[in-house]
Amino acid sequence: MHMRTQSKPICGLLLVIALLTAPHAEAHSPRAREVAAIIETINYDKRTLTLNYPQGHGPREVVWNKGTTFLRNGKLVTAAELKERTPATIYYKSPFFGKPFATKIVWDDKSEPEASK
Repeated sequence: MHMRTQSKPICGLLLVIALLTAPHAEAHSPRAREVAAIIETINYDKRTLTLNYPQGHGPREVVWNKGTTFLRNGKLVTAAELKERTPATIYYKSPFFGKPFATKIVWDDKSEPEASK
């Protein structure tokens, strides 16, 4: 009999804990990683970029989708504005399966020294 009276508070506590927790769990991917790279090749049909890292490392190839943001000189542009051999900052996420995907690609045009005169 003594055992039953102790199990009621424990069951009640477990019930309260179960009701206070979220009904489902969601997996949130970590923040996007940032890497400085040079865009070696661009495949607009497959939406892929091949990257080169003069100082450092990162994914060799990334893909982009309709949610990827392209910023040139601080302004939103389309993927068509991006050119090969462009130094850029790539923000990407790495899924468990598949290629890393770019969430944002940022680059600035280098102004010619003579153009500023």
